[in-house]
Amino acid sequence: MSFPCWECLGEDWWTILVQIVVCVYSFVGLALVCDDHLVKSLETLCVRWNVREDVAGATFMAFGSAAPEIIINAIATLKSQISSNNESTQLGLGAIIGSGLIAFLLIPALCAMASPETLELKRRPLLRDILFYILALLSVVWAFN
Repeated sequence: MSFPCWECLGEDWWTILVQIVVCVYSFVGLALVCDDHLVKSLETLCVRWNVREDVAGATFMAFGSAAPEIIINAIATLKSQISSNNESTQLGLGAIIGSGLIAFLLIPALCAMASPETLELKRRPLLRDILFYILALLSVVWAFN
């Protein structure tokens, strides 16, 4: 059984409406599942491991949101590296670095701009995060060269 792709639907007004309805339905479903399960799981981890909520939000949420994409890109990159397809390796490496840049630079910047009050950053945690992110990027580049 083959499923139709989005490009096969055409560009009629009703097909665009169907796509919008499916996207909105997917996002609402994801929001409901996250509210019911993810938030309760984070609260349980905070209580069980005696972790502050802001630390848990910064680590567990970041890992949970980025892990699937990073793992899929890493597997695709490793498969292309094994098959000696250099062009695919560069694409996979770019996807890993690009998703990291969005997750660690763009999203915090947008959150800071949307905040109603001025955010104060402490130097040590900021320097620590920047240093480890640079080390992680350098180790990925070194591993694939």
